[in-house]
Amino acid sequence: MINVKLNKALATITDYEYEGFFGVTPAAQAAMAMKEYMIKYGYDYEDLAIWPIKMHERGSKNPLAYMKKQASLKDVLESEVVADPLRLYDVAPAVDGSAAVVLCNKPLKNDAVIRVDGIGVGAYGTYMGQRDSLTELYSVRDATNMALRMAHATTNDVKLVEVHDTYSILGMLALESMGLVRPGETPRLLSTGALDAGNKLVVNAGGGLKSMGFPGGASGMYELALMVMELMNVKPFESLGRAELGIVQDMAGFDLVSTSIVLRRVS
Repeated sequence: MINVKLNKALATITDYEYEGFFGVTPAAQAAMAMKEYMIKYGYDYEDLAIWPIKMHERGSKNPLAYMKKQASLKDVLESEVVADPLRLYDVAPAVDGSAAVVLCNKPLKNDAVIRVDGIGVGAYGTYMGQRDSLTELYSVRDATNMALRMAHATTNDVKLVEVHDTYSILGMLALESMGLVRPGETPRLLSTGALDAGNKLVVNAGGGLKSMGFPGGASGMYELALMVMELMNVKPFESLGRAELGIVQDMAGFDLVSTSIVLRRVS
């Protein structure tokens, strides 16, 4: 009953008269996108299960995470179907919590300085039935391009990224729509460990919203706080080294409005 009420509440962020009223909730939207992604790139569900597996692995090493346990392929495959093919382990748990970021223009000399170098916003208000593709997030693409231009940076400069993964497929699509990973390559890169700590690009080092939990509109603040810690190389993120540039992506609804923020460590 709680899940039914939650999904109904979340559906109000959709184009409700055309979508939510008829049962096209955010979970259903994510399920349709996942199905299209699987068909388009020739994956089985078992291939896409690597996202929750990896996020739980990261979360198990993060004392700040809500979900601190690892997950096996068996766990994911045997979890409840939310909206076929989406399963329970693909869904970030709804949580309450807190995070804070202090902004100032005159940091103390001994502080590690993390500078806001770029901010971008994108919007794509087209409802599901009018979209040409469910595997491209246009608001994410536009927000990221705007933020990188402001920061005078390119995707090649990005070493750390936090993406909005309320549903596992959204995390994959965000990475690819941002231009950080080639379309259709995310499951393969995750399975080979190419997006783990120690590589050129590290994704959701703290476990993402999948492990941190989804606090609704505050999700972006969760991601920003984590990225600052990652760039500062403090516990539990010492293994990331001294990465210089990171980007945070947050989104409302299914590609309705997105924000990207580029952070740079300058000392």
